[in-house]
Amino acid sequence: MDKLIALAAHLREKFRPEQVEAQAESGEGQGSFSQAEAGLLLFRHRYQATVELWGAGGDVRDLLAGVVLWLRDHAGRHDRFAGWNGTPLGDGRSDVTLSLELEEEVHYVPAAVDYAGPDRIDYEGQPWRRDAPTAELAMELAELTTVTG
Repeated sequence: MDKLIALAAHLREKFRPEQVEAQAESGEGQGSFSQAEAGLLLFRHRYQATVELWGAGGDVRDLLAGVVLWLRDHAGRHDRFAGWNGTPLGDGRSDVTLSLELEEEVHYVPAAVDYAGPDRIDYEGQPWRRDAPTAELAMELAELTTVTG
């Protein structure tokens, strides 16, 4: 859910953090298992995601334009903005729900023999770990879950 985490972080910079809530609704994995010079592509996963913005101010068209531009710069060819719903609250504020369809690849790279991280897998007698950006965001998600309960 790296892309969803990154989009939520981007929106938290634009709004108060407590106004932004993101979650994956459902997903499906597709095994890939292809080996390249840099490591293993084990699978791709596609998921439905929602981002809730509580009491967002301003014109919803500006919000939507910002999300579309973020997707253009950070998303892959299979990612898409699937739609939105809004509830006007008055005083120029709305609750807005964004719907997205996102796809991500999960890559593993060789790890040090003594590597003992939570993302360690063993393949052909050698330890492997998730590629760094994925592993770092997974750790951030774990920390966020711990903080928010």
